[in-house]
Amino acid sequence: MDSRLSWRFASASSTGSSHLSRGVECQDSSCFSFVKSIRGEERTLLIVLSDGAGSATYASRGSKLVCNSIVDCAQYWLSKSIPADLSGLLLHSAGYARQTLCKVANAEGASVSEFSATCLCLLITEDSLAALQVGDGLIVVENGSGSIGPVFWPRKYEYANSTTFLTSRNWFQDLQYSQWIGRPHSFFLCSDGIQSICSYSQTMSVVPSFVDAFKKVLADQSPGYSSEASKKILAFLDSEQVCSRTDDDKTVFVGIKSQ
Repeated sequence: MDSRLSWRFASASSTGSSHLSRGVECQDSSCFSFVKSIRGEERTLLIVLSDGAGSATYASRGSKLVCNSIVDCAQYWLSKSIPADLSGLLLHSAGYARQTLCKVANAEGASVSEFSATCLCLLITEDSLAALQVGDGLIVVENGSGSIGPVFWPRKYEYANSTTFLTSRNWFQDLQYSQWIGRPHSFFLCSDGIQSICSYSQTMSVVPSFVDAFKKVLADQSPGYSSEASKKILAFLDSEQVCSRTDDDKTVFVGIKSQ
């Protein structure tokens, strides 16, 4: 069965009011890919989300490069075979993205820190899934029994609003990655602009009703990526209800398993 028929999913990115007031574009990026196997089957779903550092000159370009580089690298290797070590594949792809950022910065005579961006990855095959995270934001997975929660919790730092970027010297020490057997019932990825609204930092858990609201938008949609649901998500992210609580860029990527 084509994996595109196994999922209903949507995504949206909203520019934060603090960026709008300064005429700065949204610095979040996200993308997805159904990766073809050597047999031509598209059974592996890869999702990447990246948040460019607000202090970086080329933050938006950095986040786009992270997303595109990871997809390009993972697609290349997955087209040859589905490795047993999926988390290792994500680690290799993240390393490739970092190298790409360094090459672009060097070619333009800029510091790689000017392209700083975080990295969230979720890779789902027919019978397993893997995730990788560098920096803040959340990757949330719901299993078949209905248990839902963050795969990782962002590292804590001495100073508020601090995080690690893929361009940071300590990126490898601070990254988190793992792999499991089985397919999730639903998934939810978000950048840090929405993280404080949808989660409890003290218990390192998510607000189930918040995530459920996004899942409900997909309930009556056809299998595959839904532009209609994505527009509804964007409208919510742009709403006063959300913008009154955060002035940062906001990105959400949500999916539910088709029946």
